[in-house]
Amino acid sequence: MPPHNLEAELNVISGLLHNNVAWNEVSHYLHRDMFYGAVYRHLFDSLAALLVFNKVVTLGMLISELDKRG
Repeated sequence: MPPHNLEAELNVISGLLHNNVAWNEVSHYLHRDMFYGAVYRHLFDSLAALLVFNKVVTLGMLISELDKRG
């Protein structure tokens, strides 16, 4: 099992949701394979799909994207 820290993964997702501008700073090296937890990979994929449009992403928008992706 690779090293992992689920609390840190949650903090990364939360930080990106709270501060969307940070995406521009981390998007070139942060990717889904860095997340051990399947839930956090799914959250990251959905959040990243929204953040690429350079718009403010809210929790409601993330929930909607998660619903679309199943």
